[in-house]
Amino acid sequence: MTKSTMTLLESNRKTHQALQQTKMDDNKMDDDGDKNNEKTIKEILEEILTSETWAGRRASKMDLDDFLQLLAEFNDAGIHFC
Repeated sequence: MTKSTMTLLESNRKTHQALQQTKMDDNKMDDDGDKNNEKTIKEILEEILTSETWAGRRASKMDLDDFLQLLAEFNDAGIHFC
């Protein structure tokens, strides 16, 4: 959760969105008529890591399948490590 890591992840997300042309316009309204407010990288990470699946898990106790599942959840949420 260091600032440099958050900056790198945000940069990766923006690059991925630009490449995939999925970045939403800041003025685009959602179904409720509100502006679309994207979650920050920190909010996304906390949401995933505090979910029932990952809460309290330690990297030293995880196997390869656990890491791949966690990576897939990050990718689904728009966080890419490159």
